[in-house]
Amino acid sequence: MSGEKRFTNNTHIDLQVALTVRARSNPEHDLACVPFFLDEHETKTIKYGNDENPYLNAIVARSTSNHQLTATKLGVIERGSAIDNLLNTHNHITFTLVNQSIVITGSNI
Repeated sequence: MSGEKRFTNNTHIDLQVALTVRARSNPEHDLACVPFFLDEHETKTIKYGNDENPYLNAIVARSTSNHQLTATKLGVIERGSAIDNLLNTHNHITFTLVNQSIVITGSNI
């Protein structure tokens, strides 16, 4: 089965999001990039990868609003790391804005 997660934008800005799908289980190899948009306060379910490649290697969230660029990127270097666990053990990812920084958190619903 392919990967699937819910994404919630809890900010007052529109976000451009890109997911990097891992090739197999080794974080050293990327398979594909899955871009999508999240309007302010929007929730979407996004499918990515395939049966053999259900893991994420990275996530980027960015916005160009109020005459500035705000972005956050999280990437996996090693399996079992905090970012690997955030991206691959939660089925819901939430974006919030704290002091002009996009904060990415995970939960299971």
